[in-house]
Amino acid sequence: MPEYEARGGLREWDPLTAFSENLPMPADTSNFACPSTVESLLHTIDALVLVMEPDGTIAEVNRTCEKLSGFGADELCGRNVASALLTQDSHVEFMQNVRRVTNGETIDRFDGSLLTKRGDSSRIRWTGLPLPVAEFENDTPSVLLCGIDVTTEHRALVELEEARTINTELRQEVEQLKTVVEESAEQPRQERRSDRRRHYPFEQALAPLVDRRMPAESDFFRVKFYNLGARGFSYLNRTAPAHRDVVVSLGSEDMQLMLTAQVKHVTDRNTVEGKTLLIGCEFTGRMATNSRDEK
Repeated sequence: MPEYEARGGLREWDPLTAFSENLPMPADTSNFACPSTVESLLHTIDALVLVMEPDGTIAEVNRTCEKLSGFGADELCGRNVASALLTQDSHVEFMQNVRRVTNGETIDRFDGSLLTKRGDSSRIRWTGLPLPVAEFENDTPSVLLCGIDVTTEHRALVELEEARTINTELRQEVEQLKTVVEESAEQPRQERRSDRRRHYPFEQALAPLVDRRMPAESDFFRVKFYNLGARGFSYLNRTAPAHRDVVVSLGSEDMQLMLTAQVKHVTDRNTVEGKTLLIGCEFTGRMATNSRDEK
């Protein structure tokens, strides 16, 4: 049983070296002998073995290849390897390497996908070398390919890369979220430092002030206050005020304080409800303290 040496997460045992070192290769290769020894090695080696003609026609497979692919030797021999065992995305590179071996090159290693009878595929790491002509009856130059199954290792590397990608994306999202939170927190801090007014996110009643006369109750309309201080207040509204001078009603339903104020600025502002206007007013005097029961 061959031994495996862990390196880089992949098995580094070379089946081609193990196989070729045990081939009986006399000085005169035209007398290639001991076919029984070759046959024994072919079917006991713990790697896939494919013997094929240069055009890809399969001449021989070993038991490991039968076991992994699910096809018997009688189903594979005589068929072209591209249509029998290769996926569409791997057969071009596979046949390029077969041609290189046919031309006398020894292929170090290349990866490809092997189709199985079950319909799935395995990741195979191949090595290859040319075989002596005299070994085969038709004297056709043949190619020997040996492969080991690296499906598990390949899948682990793919999953590791996917995990790294997801981790990087999550980190970027967390950093973006932190930036948004920090910016959102910084804005109120800046407002508190620059404005000692207290925020009052509730509605109050306003009315235009004309000729210094108390507006009628029907003239008042409700606005959402943004803040209120000793010198003035601001409120949010979708339209700009039609009058510069206003009367604001402060207090409870039973007792209200009527103050006059003057609009000092109108500023665009974005809120969760959309774009609106922040209207700042400065107190200018007091109208009256009225009880609704007296009106």
